[in-house]
Amino acid sequence: MRIKGTSFAAFSILGGMTALTISACSSTATWKDYSSAPGKYSVSMPGTPKEETKAIPAPGGEKLNMEIAQLDLGKEAFVVAFMEFPGESKPPIPIQQLMSTAIKGAVASSINGKVSNEKETEVNGVPCRDFQATGKYKSKDASMAGKFCFTGNRLYQVLAMGENTGKAFDDKATKFLASFKITDKS
Repeated sequence: MRIKGTSFAAFSILGGMTALTISACSSTATWKDYSSAPGKYSVSMPGTPKEETKAIPAPGGEKLNMEIAQLDLGKEAFVVAFMEFPGESKPPIPIQQLMSTAIKGAVASSINGKVSNEKETEVNGVPCRDFQATGKYKSKDASMAGKFCFTGNRLYQVLAMGENTGKAFDDKATKFLASFKITDKS
């Protein structure tokens, strides 16, 4: 899908959002179910996320709204974001290729890293792409795991990021990503 000559793959959450911080403190929290009626999804997070809407600039002066649910625990952050693209046109390249390109851009812009593993998956019959990546954030080794899903004109970005703290973070990221469900594909 193109918005006035620009591929929508350029509109990844981390390309337009730099508010995430991975700082020196962390906390333990109780896992809570979270659902978004407008986003038509549910997920479990180790705490209550902050909700916000960010206007992402698009070519030609347009703005696209990205709806974000973000939980920042210091050394780790959990994010689900979605945005709707205008129009009825289909992407000009296969959806898996499009999501792979968007993932690489998000990883490079957020943790200056590289994708180490990615694969085609699905959530409730919706095509998705799962990935793992490593890089640096503020001079610290960082990890990112996530999934991008695309249905209709909606792109979901589900991300767990944190300092490389080993199995504890990996287990949380796995639990978070496995809990993501799309509740309505329309």
